[in-house]
Formats: sequence, C-alpha cells, structure tokens
Amino acid sequence: MQKNMIDMELAEHFRKYDTFTREEVFNYYRQYEPNLKKSTFTWRLYDLKRKHLIQEVGEGIYKVEDKQPFKPNIDSFLSKLYETINTAFFDINVSVWSTSWINNYSRHQTFQNFYIVEISHELTEHLFNKLKELNYKNVFIKPDEKQIQNYVIGSDNPIIVMNLITKAPTKKVNKIIIPKLEKILVDLYADKKTFYMYQGNELKTIYEEAIRKHTVNFTKLFHYARRRGKEEQLRKYLKENLHNKVETIFND
Repeated sequence: MQKNMIDMELAEHFRKYDTFTREEVFNYYRQYEPNLKKSTFTWRLYDLKRKHLIQEVGEGIYKVEDKQPFKPNIDSFLSKLYETINTAFFDINVSVWSTSWINNYSRHQTFQNFYIVEISHELTEHLFNKLKELNYKNVFIKPDEKQIQNYVIGSDNPIIVMNLITKAPTKKVNKIIIPKLEKILVDLYADKKTFYMYQGNELKTIYEEAIRKHTVNFTKLFHYARRRGKEEQLRKYLKENLHNKVETIFND
C-alpha cells in the first residue's frame, strides 16, 4: 500500500480517539512495515504533522487534526511596525501581536485594541525610545492598569513594549514573528495587570473557545507557564474551570 494511503487510513483510524500515543502510531505503522526503524518513524511523525493529519498536544501525545490552525490576521500597521523594528534591531528576537486577535474568542468585543511588542528585558527601554524617535506617538512601556485606562485606551494605534520571556513559544508568519496561541493564553492568565479586561468569566470563555477552535499543545503551554512561574497556578485554574476540556491531557 502506498505511504500516502497508509497515512490517510491512519488518520481515519485514530479519529475516533480523543488522544493517542507515539507508541500507538508506531505499532500502527508496523502492521505494514514490521521492520520499521525508530529513526525512520521519527520522520514519519514529522511528515504526519507537516501534512496536518495529526497534531501533538502533549509530550508523546497526539490527536487527529480536525481543527483550524491558529492564523491570526496581521494587519498593515502591525506588519509595518515589525518591519521597522526588525530593521532597527536586526537579528534580535522580537515578537509582535494585536489584542484584536482575542476578539475571536472572547464573549465581549473590546472597543480598544493595542499592539504588543516584546523584546529582551535589557532592550525594552532602547526599543521604546527608538519607536518614539521614529514618530510612533502612542508608545508605552510596561504600563499598569491605571496607565492603560488613562492613556492607552482612547489613543490611536497604541503600542505596548514588554519583556520577551526567553524560550517563549513563537512562530514566523509571512516573515513576521508572532506568539503562538499557547503563549497568548498563558500571558492572558499570568499578566493580569496588562490584560485586566480579559479576566474572570471572560478569560474562561477565551480558553474554552481557543481549545474548541484549535488544537492547543499543552506541553508548550505548561512549559511556558513554568518560565513565567505560573505553571502550578495555571494547572489548578484549568482543572477547576475547564476540567472537561483538559481531562485527557493531564491527570488529577
């Protein structure tokens, strides 16, 4: 049987399971290739993910990919902003995104969105000053809730400069580095000062909708939460508020 046909049948076979393991996929392939080597199998797994047939949701845990990938709209302002920063800070890790993306998951649509630019801690002030120098008028550096309410909200295309946590999950889309969904979800939970408008029932709705629409990699999510010192708190939050959504990912 041709490999592409085997891959399609594999996806159909595992579709009935909420999740399945790496070993189960390996055993499935061995029905057709009894002498399949582990090294070859690793490439098979990579190919299955590349073709969006399966997606990793935990360490060695997979599910058939039947949800849409996280592909937020990168508007012209954000695209130009990244290009400007990338030129000024060539070969420096910078991530950009817009809080308008959260409207795809929240119950209430925010009337004011802002742009988040993240760079290493030692460069935040330098980036802030550079953007002001380049005539970006509404630039703020790690504002608190009061500053957001008084100055950010109501301004035109506000930009918030923040620290980029090392090893944060990001990806490149159209040559622009943006956070992965897992990073945004953790940040909304961990940074209640900046994202105060997304707390309470709104945060629960955002998590529910994100998990419903996309396949969330909880290994990445918890690893990043650990980097932010929030892993145990986030695990507790998910178990208490979204247990039916995450019970197949980790055990009590």
